[in-house]
Amino acid sequence: MEVVQGQMVLRSTQGSLTLVSSGSGILVSDVAGDMARLGLRSGDMIVAVRGRAARVPEDLVSELRAAGEQERIAVRLIRNGQQRTIDIRRADWAGALPPEPPTPPPAPGTRP
Repeated sequence: MEVVQGQMVLRSTQGSLTLVSSGSGILVSDVAGDMARLGLRSGDMIVAVRGRAARVPEDLVSELRAAGEQERIAVRLIRNGQQRTIDIRRADWAGALPPEPPTPPPAPGTRP
């Protein structure tokens, strides 16, 4: 995963997906290789994930991480001016999701 100035590139072994923050959602700016199987297309604007507004790529990633492996996640997007909802599964994104951030150690004097 690469994150540069509001842009996130998720990579699998066979492709990549570029997401860009915008004022009204997450713009899918590029879909390459096997990432096309996820149902997203270049030009899609993701506006909500699991019923929550999505503004930055991290919103999508955090919702995917919170989901069960086979759980279907509703992604509301705008494609060619039309609003639609697609379902995705965390398992389909497994190779492209960035690793979980490390859990910070407990504060001194507290128990885990």
